[in-house]
Amino acid sequence: MITIKFKGWFQCRLATDPDPADEPRGISGYMRALPGEPDLDRIIRFHNPLVVRSHTSKVGVFVTELYKSNTKIEKHPLIGAKVNLENNPIFHGWNSIIADDGEEPIIPMDISISNDDFRIYKKHRHDNYEYPFEETRAVQVIPGANDLLEQVGIYDEFSFVKRRIALLEKDLTNVKDLQEKYIITERIKWLKAGISYSFFRFRMNYNIKEMKGPLETINVNDIIYIDDETEWYLNFWMGAWDADAQNGFVSGILQLKKANLL
Repeated sequence: MITIKFKGWFQCRLATDPDPADEPRGISGYMRALPGEPDLDRIIRFHNPLVVRSHTSKVGVFVTELYKSNTKIEKHPLIGAKVNLENNPIFHGWNSIIADDGEEPIIPMDISISNDDFRIYKKHRHDNYEYPFEETRAVQVIPGANDLLEQVGIYDEFSFVKRRIALLEKDLTNVKDLQEKYIITERIKWLKAGISYSFFRFRMNYNIKEMKGPLETINVNDIIYIDDETEWYLNFWMGAWDADAQNGFVSGILQLKKANLL
């Protein structure tokens, strides 16, 4: 069995209750698209964020460790490769019509691992998803998980927010552009309201027991052996929600039962 560990910050710009799920700017919920920013679209981005707000964590999810059975592999082209959820996945909850907050299925759940030289891409299923989307629903929401704090390296979210406020207040003294001044002022006001760390310690767990869709590979013949009969299992959590940044943290493993490293 090959085990691929991955982690990093992702972006998801989504409307929140009581706004409807397809609200593009954010009106009544706590999430907002600020002036000059594109509309909220709910898409989960592991790379290439649409918006980069100042003093926030850099978005990017990568392979961090690799194991063959229980032996850690120290050097391999897969280590450091990009991990991505493909085809514009979203949290498909629709204001608790499909799932409550924090329990939303991710649709679709297609995954890729790639760098400039190779690409591995696996769809979750061949056909369309059907309501109530049980296969890709978050299986459990856990508050206060210690390993979450350890992985993101933030043990005191209150100090984390306080430092960002201080940085933004410093920026405000040097900004002359009126729109930029408004954006910074709104972020400071929002951060001081205390919502920004309310969800930080919660995490959503996903356990995809089998990826049954088609496999596509490019330039992997000297990296890893995978065939269409290889069983794929995907398990990860998403948490450390930073609503000012519109970012969260993801950490997980992808296991390939019959694959072999080359």
